[in-house]
Amino acid sequence: MKKTLIALSLASGLLVAGTAMAANTIGFVNTQEVFNTSSFGKAKIESDNKDLKTEGQKLVKKIEDLQKQLIAYEDARNGSVVDSAVGDIKDAKKDLDVQGKDQAKLRVELKSLIKEYQANLMEARKDAEKDAKEFNTHLKAATKVVAKEKHLEAILPSEFSLYAHKDANVTKEVITEMNKDK
Repeated sequence: MKKTLIALSLASGLLVAGTAMAANTIGFVNTQEVFNTSSFGKAKIESDNKDLKTEGQKLVKKIEDLQKQLIAYEDARNGSVVDSAVGDIKDAKKDLDVQGKDQAKLRVELKSLIKEYQANLMEARKDAEKDAKEFNTHLKAATKVVAKEKHLEAILPSEFSLYAHKDANVTKEVITEMNKDK
């Protein structure tokens, strides 16, 4: 009985010591904060936003202009039908035919611009995926260095933790390391 109690107390002591050690060997990092504040992440955000914003704004403006022209043609066409009842029917029909052809051209151009806009969005999405992979590569390298410096067995995203001691948060250290990497 005495040996069993000694063995149990020794086992529980090792368990408590092991748990205490394990608690200090895991770090957490807020990956969104790293992405938003590290020089690498900021550069990617600014580059992607600039490219998408510039091209996107140009295409949206063209699309809006074409839509306005189509609306104007529709309004003019509706007005021509009314005028044709009063005026020369042949001239009204000719005007409607010309407007109809112009409208068809505008619709084709509008469809083309919309496809171009969608293609640009897809390209931006592919670029964002590529940037995310590149960011993860740099993040892993930085967390590896921080883990070695702080003698941590693992660094996990903070999203995986409901609670962690403030000393377990290594976000600032990872950001510093990522800024060195650039």
